[in-house]
Amino acid sequence: MGIKEGYERRDMGRHSMVVRAGKAGEKAEILFALNETGAYLWDGIAGGKTAEELRGELMQEYEAGPEEEEMIGRDILDFLDQLRSMGALEE
Repeated sequence: MGIKEGYERRDMGRHSMVVRAGKAGEKAEILFALNETGAYLWDGIAGGKTAEELRGELMQEYEAGPEEEEMIGRDILDFLDQLRSMGALEE
């Protein structure tokens, strides 16, 4: 799992955006904004981490218990679905 070539995260001031890079001479297309957790997930996916690895890391980061584990897992799957729908996820 990874991010397809041509898609990238760009920091614009205090905001992170997912963009599809344009061809030579074309402007990049902004697809959506990322919050802090979304940027973390993007970077993890770009680095080759699995959904399970990311879930474990977020569980630790937020000191989440078993009751939050399902929600965190669902949120990661939703994020991956968004990447798939825009064609940015390489599986």
